[in-house]
Amino acid sequence: MTEEATKRCPYCGEKIKPTAIKCRHCGEWLAEQSQIPTPPTMPEPKPTPAAPPQQVAVAPQPTPSTTYAPPQTQMSPAQAQERKPGFFEYYFVDLYIRQYIDFEGKTSRKQFWLGYLCLSVFFIMLFCLDLATGMIVILTLVGSLGLAVPFTAAAVRRLHDTGRSGWWFFIQFVPLVGPVWLLVLLAQEGETKDKEGIKFRMPTDYVVAATTVFIIVVSVVVILLGVFSAVLDEIDDEDFDSMYEVSAPDYTVAQASTGNTYLFRGAR
Repeated sequence: MTEEATKRCPYCGEKIKPTAIKCRHCGEWLAEQSQIPTPPTMPEPKPTPAAPPQQVAVAPQPTPSTTYAPPQTQMSPAQAQERKPGFFEYYFVDLYIRQYIDFEGKTSRKQFWLGYLCLSVFFIMLFCLDLATGMIVILTLVGSLGLAVPFTAAAVRRLHDTGRSGWWFFIQFVPLVGPVWLLVLLAQEGETKDKEGIKFRMPTDYVVAATTVFIIVVSVVVILLGVFSAVLDEIDDEDFDSMYEVSAPDYTVAQASTGNTYLFRGAR
């Protein structure tokens, strides 16, 4: 019996015939094993084709309207805290009031000359008030004495900005050429750069400018009215004197041919 024509007993493992129903070695019956039906293999189900996805109608949503907003620049905390002064505050108050007797440091050319312009307008206003109120030059004199020291300090700081000593301020007392020489020195470019962004700001600068213009205009109107009234009074006085002036009679002497002398009152 060959290897292919035998099988092994499931109980003892010995070789037996393939048609044997009982093991000749262990005596166990094999009919029950041979009659156990093998479970049928279930056929694999064929894959059903997937249904195409149905499109669900979605109602259109309204798109929100977008408005253009200009880009905003982010400011650093240092820039947000820095307050920029106004025109009159920087060119007049800072220059002449806050640095009243400050002969140290430097002043830029732009700040000095625009401050000098503001100072000139201030003195014009004082002079107009003097003429309008009949105070001669009292206000102008007081203003000149009060601002002489801060103006000198500002000029010294301007000379420092050009790299010169403040003693050059006294060059103006040299006859003829002194004032011109000092003017040239004060007009030279220096080292200090002027602050950026200094401009008229509401409401302080416009209030100061409007008040100054109002005072000057009202003072000029009052001065003109006073001059006009004085001229009218002088004209009225001349007319009054000419109306009541009495002239002396003019007598001419005439001698007739008879030798008698006659007096004639001539027409005047």
